[in-house]
Amino acid sequence: MSKQTLTADQLQMLVADHEPLVGLDLEGGNYRAIDLRNARFERVNARGAIFSQAHLDGCSWISSELSAAQFDDCTFTDSMLTDCTLNGASLLGARLDHGLWLRCCGNDLDLRKTRIKGLSVIESVFARARFNEATMESSQWDTCTLTDLQTAQTRWSQTRFINCLLERARFAAIVLHQCAFDRSTLTDADFTGCDAQSASFYQSQGQRVVFKGARLDKAIFSNAQMSGADFTEASLNMACLNNADLSDAMLSRASLEYALCEELHAPKASFIDANLNGADFHGADLAHCDWRGANLDAIRPEDSERLAAQRSEEHTSELQSPVL
Repeated sequence: MSKQTLTADQLQMLVADHEPLVGLDLEGGNYRAIDLRNARFERVNARGAIFSQAHLDGCSWISSELSAAQFDDCTFTDSMLTDCTLNGASLLGARLDHGLWLRCCGNDLDLRKTRIKGLSVIESVFARARFNEATMESSQWDTCTLTDLQTAQTRWSQTRFINCLLERARFAAIVLHQCAFDRSTLTDADFTGCDAQSASFYQSQGQRVVFKGARLDKAIFSNAQMSGADFTEASLNMACLNNADLSDAMLSRASLEYALCEELHAPKASFIDANLNGADFHGADLAHCDWRGANLDAIRPEDSERLAAQRSEEHTSELQSPVL
């Protein structure tokens, strides 16, 4: 520890003054189990500091260096992090409730076994973050980069990833009840065997997204752009795929009972041995699809009058459009 680094007792005295703590040097310090509730830190260097089991409820960190810091088993209720760097920081087993992280960044953030509820994370970048065995509910990640995300044995519910970059994220065999990935990029993401019933992928996009064996009943894929996606043996019963682009997708042995697939764009998709009972493909583009073994006769009959009316409206609209 350097000579300038504050001791735990010195830091505790400063916190007791209830003034903003600006420009402190806490690098490498040991502040285990310290009470920092409602403290305000600005431009603090806490690289490699130990805060394990500390009480951090209501505290805020602004423009601070928190790389390699240890926050294991801490409580962060109603805490705020703004413009902070967390490369290699550890929050193993921490509790993060109803806080806000804004414009933070860091590679290899350790969030294993965390309990997260009501957290909002905005415009933040965390490559290779580890959420293994974490639970998360009622939280939102907005315009964040979470490439190479690791999530083994996690259980998430009612959590939203809006306009996020989730390339190569691993969601295999986890629970994602009523979660949303709207307008997010999912290239090379893996949802194999996950339970994502009632999840939303509205306007999401990505190449080579894998949903093999996933439970996607009542999931929403409206306007999604996922050409080449792999839904082999996935359950998409009562899912909504209206206006989605699933060209060249694999849906072999998938179940699409009563799925809504209106205006679906899926040329050259494979529906080998798929269950299509009651599926609605009204106005869908299904050119050159492979239907071997699929129960095509169980598809909901197309409404030819409705389709003709729609085509007439589209033609009229094109004629009335002004020439630029």
